[in-house]
Amino acid sequence: MSNHVHLAAIASTLQFARYQAGCIRVNQHSHTNPILCSQHELLIEKAPTIETLHATTIQTWVSNYQAELLIIGTGEHALEVPESIRQACQQQAIGLEVLSSDYAMKTLIALQQDWRSVIALLIP
Repeated sequence: MSNHVHLAAIASTLQFARYQAGCIRVNQHSHTNPILCSQHELLIEKAPTIETLHATTIQTWVSNYQAELLIIGTGEHALEVPESIRQACQQQAIGLEVLSSDYAMKTLIALQQDWRSVIALLIP
C-alpha cells in the first residue's frame, strides 16, 4: 500500500485584476454590474444585487451549480446581508461568507484549487 498522495492542479480560466470600487475586472473585462462566478468560470454577468437577491435565487444557484459555499462580496466595504439571505443559505445547507469584494475575490482565488464547489456573488 502506497503512502503517497497525488494532487492534480485544476486550471482556472478566471483571471482577476486588483479590485477597484465600482468595477470588477475579470479576464481583462470590466464589470460594473454584480457578477456570479465559480472558482473556474464566470456564470452570470448581470447577477442580482444584495437588495434584489431572493431565497429562490439562492435555491436555483445551489441546484444548478451544486454549490457548497456562497461568498458574497458586498462592494468596497464588508456589509451585513439581510437575514433572509442567511436563512436561505441555512435552509439550502450552503455555507455563507460575507466580505468586501476585494477580500471575496482573494478568497475565491485561494479556493481555485479546492475540490468544493464554490460560487461568489461579487458586487462592484
